[in-house]
Parts: sequence; C-alpha cells; structure tokens
Amino acid sequence: MVHHQPSYHLSFKPSFDRKGRKETTKRQNYQTFALTAMFQKKRFAANQHTLEDALPKLEHFCAYQERSPQEVREKINNLGLRGDAADRLYALLETEGFFQEERYAFGFVRGKFRNNKWGRNRIQQALRLKGIGDEMVAQALETIDPEEYAQTLQKLWEKKSREYEGDAQGKSKAMASLIRAGFEPSLVFSLKVVN
Repeated sequence: MVHHQPSYHLSFKPSFDRKGRKETTKRQNYQTFALTAMFQKKRFAANQHTLEDALPKLEHFCAYQERSPQEVREKINNLGLRGDAADRLYALLETEGFFQEERYAFGFVRGKFRNNKWGRNRIQQALRLKGIGDEMVAQALETIDPEEYAQTLQKLWEKKSREYEGDAQGKSKAMASLIRAGFEPSLVFSLKVVN
C-alpha cells in the first residue's frame, strides 16, 4: 500500500543549481506570481485618491524639491488619477507655480555642473530623459560659464591623470572617464598632459 501525502501539504527538499541558488518548481513560481498580482491590485486600489486628497500630496511633492513636468504627471498617475481630473490637477499646480519647466531645467544644469561635475553632453541627455524640450535644454546649457567649464575640465583632467599615474594606458583611461562624465570629446582630446 502506497501512502500519499495530501495535496495541500507542500513538503519538498530544495534543490540547488551549480551557483548555489535555490531552484524553484513551476508551481512555486505560479504561487509567487499570483501573490504578487494580488498585492499589486490591493496597492493600486489603495492608491486611488480624490482631487481633495491628492492636492496636498502633490503640493508637498513639488515643494520638497524642483520637479519636471514629466515627474508631476507620473506622480498624478501614481496617485490613481486619470483623464480630466488629472489634467485639471496638473493645470492647477502649474498655474500656482508649484513646478515650471524653465526653473527646473536651469536649476538642474546649475546643480549637475557645479556639484556633480557633469559635462554638457551628460546634462543634455539627462534633461531629455526628464522630458524637457530641446529649446529649453539649449537655453539652460547656455547658462554655463565657458571659462568655469574649461577650468572644471582642466581640474578633472589633472585629478584623473594623477589617479591613473603609472598605468600604461592611463591617459586614455583618464580621457574616457571625462567623456563618460559628459565632456565633449573634442575638448577632452585637446587637453595637455600633466606631469
């Protein structure tokens, strides 16, 4: 006589793959998927807000730090507001001055250049990803002082040259690092070697 365990009992010995990770069965994967979907539905239902509930949350969201119009739209969407209600709320926040594309772009350029030492190319790419228009990006990038830009590039070049000192490919590594930071390749290749 063969003894079978009841179907509700899930006793099994875990098996491991070559890298030591625990392998799961199809049934376990389906159970995990079902639980994840259930929790996401509950979370989405909990995020449904009325205009009166959402307005103070959005005001705080915008007042905490500068936000791009795209970020505000995404936040409204995350609060569960759609259609006409979302458009009215967006327009209200915009007219009240809680966010402004120009103010965001100019502040972003100033902060990323002075604090993070990003070059124009990287700043431009980041602003485009934030949904800022090309004209506004160009205007904001014009606020960078060319002299300060050249000095920053030279200081970073000296720092990277010292960092890769003694390495046979140190110069090319330092240049690649500056190009990744967003500085124009033509400017980077024109830098003098520091001894």
